[in-house]
Amino acid sequence: MIQNLSDDERIPTHIQTQIRDALTHVLTSLLLSIGYQNVRNGRLDSASKSAELLRDYFRLEEASEALYKYINLRKDHEILFNLKNLQQQIFSLMQSEPNLWYEEK
Repeated sequence: MIQNLSDDERIPTHIQTQIRDALTHVLTSLLLSIGYQNVRNGRLDSASKSAELLRDYFRLEEASEALYKYINLRKDHEILFNLKNLQQQIFSLMQSEPNLWYEEK
């Protein structure tokens, strides 16, 4: 759609440029927003696709990099969350079965 409108010979060149810029801005903003929503919802593969499109198709390195950082932060958070859960499970088990964990003297 962006290409079609910006290549339409019936539309003056300066208007084509404005249309292309406006549509590109809307599309990249939407893509970035969807990427962040996907990260928040745990769909990291979809978020990575958004980051790839921003980088490779739209050449928006900074936006892509920001999204990748958010993806990696989410991954780190999941690891820490899993470690905390594991720690809580171990502590619970230690309290419920103390003889399994302490040597008798």
